[in-house]
Amino acid sequence: MLTEDYNGICGICGYERMLIRYGSRGWLQFDACPKCQFAYGSNDVDEFKGEKLWKLIIDVYKTELKKQALPLTVKGIFELVESWEEPKEIFAYGTVFDYKHGTR
Repeated sequence: MLTEDYNGICGICGYERMLIRYGSRGWLQFDACPKCQFAYGSNDVDEFKGEKLWKLIIDVYKTELKKQALPLTVKGIFELVESWEEPKEIFAYGTVFDYKHGTR
């Protein structure tokens, strides 16, 4: 099972459209803020941060980025997220990660 959303709140900059992706074993899971470019993620084998994770996230959204003629960059992801409908406030939530200590 895979759950994705774009109304998480970034613990670093407060941006309210942080990408959140959680799933069952085998899926890449991440919290990523296209505004301040913070990103942390993991799968069954490894943990990912920064540029390495952004490359994986861009690959996840590659088809939609190309469809909208957006660059395959973090800036393109930001523009993509901004183009989506405004998230409903009732569903806004923080993240399970403790960024200051690098744990969940």
